[in-house]
Parts: sequence; C-alpha cells; structure tokens
Amino acid sequence: MTMRKILLSVLAGAALNASAGIEVTSADMKWTVGNTWTMDVNSGVSIGDFTSSGNGVTWDLRSYAGSSTIDTVKVGEKSAGATATIKISSDIVSPTNYGPSGESDWGMEAFDVGGTDVSFLSGSHALGFPHAESDTWTSGSSVVNITDVFSPYPSTLNGSVMATGEVVTPYGTFDALLVTETFSIPGYSITETYYYWETKEYGRIATLIDGKLSLMKNNNFSPVEVVSTDELTLESLQIFPNPSNGSFTVKANHLENVKVFDAIGNLVINQNTLANAYFVDATDLTSGVYFVKATANGQSNTQKIIVK
Repeated sequence: MTMRKILLSVLAGAALNASAGIEVTSADMKWTVGNTWTMDVNSGVSIGDFTSSGNGVTWDLRSYAGSSTIDTVKVGEKSAGATATIKISSDIVSPTNYGPSGESDWGMEAFDVGGTDVSFLSGSHALGFPHAESDTWTSGSSVVNITDVFSPYPSTLNGSVMATGEVVTPYGTFDALLVTETFSIPGYSITETYYYWETKEYGRIATLIDGKLSLMKNNNFSPVEVVSTDELTLESLQIFPNPSNGSFTVKANHLENVKVFDAIGNLVINQNTLANAYFVDATDLTSGVYFVKATANGQSNTQKIIVK
C-alpha cells in the first residue's frame, strides 16, 4: 500500500470514529426537578420523513421551528414509584415517574392512565443509558390486571440507537443520536413507539411521538439564543451591570436600537436611540435570563443578561 493510500485510510477511519463517538448519558437528559423546556410542535410528521439509519447523518430541523403550537415539558416531584425521584409531564405524553437505575441509568417507575398513577410491579423499565452508536436495550416488568389481580399483565420496553450524526437547529448544530423506544402492554392493547434526537447539550432536543415532531424552543437550564446567529459583531458593545438588579446600560458607538427578548423569544423592550448609551429600566421584568440585541451603524449583536 502506498503512503498516500495509508494516509487516506487513516483519515477515513478518523472521520468514521468522529461521527460515531458521541455518547449521551443519563445526566445529559437534564432531568432535574425544576427544569422546564418549551417545544415547537408540528403535526403530520412521520419517521419516514427522515434518514433513520447510518452514521454521519444530518437532520436539518430548522423548518420545524416557530410553530404556533407550543408544548411545555416540566420535571417535577415524583407522584408514584418506590424508587422514583422525578415526574416528567407535558401535553404530548402522559406524566411518567422515573428514578435512578443502576449506576448511570434512568428507570421508568410509573405512568399516568386517566389521572391515576400505575406503577410497575416487577421493577422499573431501564432506559439503557448511556446511549451510543448501535446500542440496544430491553427490559421487562408487569402491571396490575384489573380483571385478575393474581395474573399481572407483562410489560416490555425495547430501545435502540438507530443512527448517529448531527442535528441542525436555528440556534446551532449539535452531535446527535436518533433513538427509538417501543413500550408495550399487550394485555391492555398498548403499544407506543417514540423517537428522540438526543444531544449532550440539550438532552432530547427533538422528539417524534404520535405523528408530532417537537423541537426544543428554549429552556431554563441552558437558554438558547433565539435571535439570528448570522449578525455582525459589535466589538464596542457593553452591557452593564450583568447580572442586573433591575436596570442596566447598553453602550456602543452610534447606537441606533435596543431590543430585549425573554428566554423564550418574546420581545419585551424595543427602543430606538441616537445616543451612544441607552439606560434600560428593567424593574418591571421578572427575574431570569434575557437577551439584549443592540444595533449600531447597521450592525447587530446579541448578548445574554441576567436580571435578578
């Protein structure tokens, strides 16, 4: 083999390893009590609309942003399950209780049926974390049989990593795994298949459940910048104090306009100015993360500020 072919082989192997190297852990899910995230929800979507196998896949989900339908996912205190520690609820899926499983996994402990928590009788369903290329996992348990309490119905959860690659969103491109899970209780004629795009930065950044593609819009643990990312930089831009206790100043040469957005992209302040500095009265703003977009000389830049 020539030196050139050897070098090309090494480079090809390195590229393959790079695309297949992402590992998503249970901690990457950001399942901590108090965490919330909003999702743009789009109906009429199927897994057949996407490449669902292979490595180095690019999933461009930007067209699914900005939906008029918004779902909020909340991580709260558990309501059932002997070893559960959290409950995740949203408009898309029934509230479900989870708890630590093994050294580094999550286990499904109980799920909501018509407002009643149903716990698994034979242990939780492990979710198979950490997830990496070609991983598969399966678990079995049982639930109560309301017609014969002495013969519980078996339940199964099967999952796999279908593909690896990167997911493209309006706020960035991230290494991702496409994961599928099927939950089944044949005795109750329940079979549900879910699809998740998992990243280290934002956990399940997108989901496909019952024909609804949900793309993360924002969150309270690592807020995304919701305005355009292709703007010019203002080297002279200053925003102070940051954090702010109620008011702050935006300073830049030839400042023209100041906009302030909340963490989910709502415009809360929009002010034109001809000065080199603009004083922002934030006393009416609730505490949290905001994004300040300043325009000067036709150039714009956005910076994050925390209002206490």
